[in-house]
Amino acid sequence: MFPKPKREKRKPKPLKRSWLRPRPRKNQVHVVVRHAQIIAILESCHPQSCIRVDRIHVDRAEAVSSIRHQVFARSGGRCEHVKQDGVLCGRPITWANFDLNERHHRGRGGLMSIDNSEAACRQCHRGGDAHPEKTLRWSKK
Repeated sequence: MFPKPKREKRKPKPLKRSWLRPRPRKNQVHVVVRHAQIIAILESCHPQSCIRVDRIHVDRAEAVSSIRHQVFARSGGRCEHVKQDGVLCGRPITWANFDLNERHHRGRGGLMSIDNSEAACRQCHRGGDAHPEKTLRWSKK
């Protein structure tokens, strides 16, 4: 009978874009850079609330990867671990089978740095010689 009146198209309400905003990265760290290379990771930080403008913020994964590459290149494909009797291991290692070992552990005040890190073969690192003071969880007591 009567034609239906045409409805005016309503504009959709703007979405709250809080869920689309990029979230601040929590895995950011302060680093020390020398000759355009990361040489040490100092501490974790939150860049939005960080007041240290003199420090460089980098993703933790990127910083650790940079240190791993530098330590592996320095090792020349050989294990750098010095055993308790003072003998250098020297086993050949590859990128796939080397572990990054810290000489002075972070839990005891050491830094994650190229000076404090060594390329260790899995036998040295997981065999207990690299960490004589601690019992590994998967080892037999």
